[in-house]
Amino acid sequence: MQGTNPTERKINMPAELSENTAELIIKFAEAMAEKLHKSEQKYGYSEDWMLNNWELECKSQLMRHIQKGDPVDVANYCAFMLYHGWSTIPPMPEGE
Repeated sequence: MQGTNPTERKINMPAELSENTAELIIKFAEAMAEKLHKSEQKYGYSEDWMLNNWELECKSQLMRHIQKGDPVDVANYCAFMLYHGWSTIPPMPEGE
């Protein structure tokens, strides 16, 4: 996905899904992709999200981004967690 030309990808959706809901999903997925692309460029992130050794960090970052208030960042961390099958239950504080 190099360059500035958007790459078209297919999203499978139920045929009965309303047109407005389908459009919402597409626009949100585009916003997620744009945010992740900017992070890849700015911070050099790549596919580290695929590693299995960062569940606690991912949960901590999810909670941090909830507090920051950006739903796109929150969704991206949720997507990482979905990929791994991790729960969104916050990490337990030390000693509990």
